[in-house]
Amino acid sequence: MKPLLTMASLLLASATVLQAAEIKLAAVFSDHMLLQCDKAVSIWGWADPGQQLTVEFAGQKKTTTAEANGKWMVRLDPLHASAEPRELYVSLSAVASAKAERLTVHDVLVGEVWLCSGQSNMSYLLTTHSRTPNETTGPEILAAAQRDATAAHGALRYFAVRGKRADSPLDDVR
Repeated sequence: MKPLLTMASLLLASATVLQAAEIKLAAVFSDHMLLQCDKAVSIWGWADPGQQLTVEFAGQKKTTTAEANGKWMVRLDPLHASAEPRELYVSLSAVASAKAERLTVHDVLVGEVWLCSGQSNMSYLLTTHSRTPNETTGPEILAAAQRDATAAHGALRYFAVRGKRADSPLDDVR
């Protein structure tokens, strides 16, 4: 009876370890995103401590290991601007995990990234139904950009960070 109980305990423990292996990307890395051109680009997230990860994009393949706190980061070499939609892959090392996990970020472009910051009026026209000078709303412009890649704003990407009060720096955004 005791050997059977020991074997069952070992199987359950190993199954728990295999399920725990997980990758999480920072919120800014999502489908339909844009990476900055002509500069080294950092890709980061979280995984189990000591877990080896590989990031692949545009012919580049970078590997790193998650730190003791689970944080990891790679830096891609500078990328040329491209309106060609590509996929970014982040995967766990198959050696360290019997079930290698792989995340895919779809429809990634490379170009100019503009960061706008300020009070609420900075996002007003793109997040509300107010009319722009050409009589379209921000949501209509964004929907057209996602719907029709040949439209005037076809390569437009928009990422809005929802505000959150914090007494210390946060690891991620909403």
